[in-house]
Amino acid sequence: MKTWLRASLLSTALFASAYVAAAPMQAAQGIGAIKAIDAQATTVTLQHEAIPALNWPGMTMPFNLAKPALAKGLAVGQKVKFDVEMDSNHQISITAIHPVK
Repeated sequence: MKTWLRASLLSTALFASAYVAAAPMQAAQGIGAIKAIDAQATTVTLQHEAIPALNWPGMTMPFNLAKPALAKGLAVGQKVKFDVEMDSNHQISITAIHPVK
């Protein structure tokens, strides 16, 4: 009985982890201007152009930074190019951000 229960739990855990790993992640690139930076909260507010890959019009919105170090060297008013990812729960984060000229 214990062996069957362990095997059942193991197969359920493996199936669940495979399902989570297969969850689609949407990635896109955008261009925008920095309106605010909150290094403590690791967020940056961008006024960005339309992002067709996510079916987004241009707008101003805050983004979470995937890593706090991404805020280093950024300044309000800078024009930036950024990579954004949206997971299956619609959680959005910037994974790369660089000033453009």
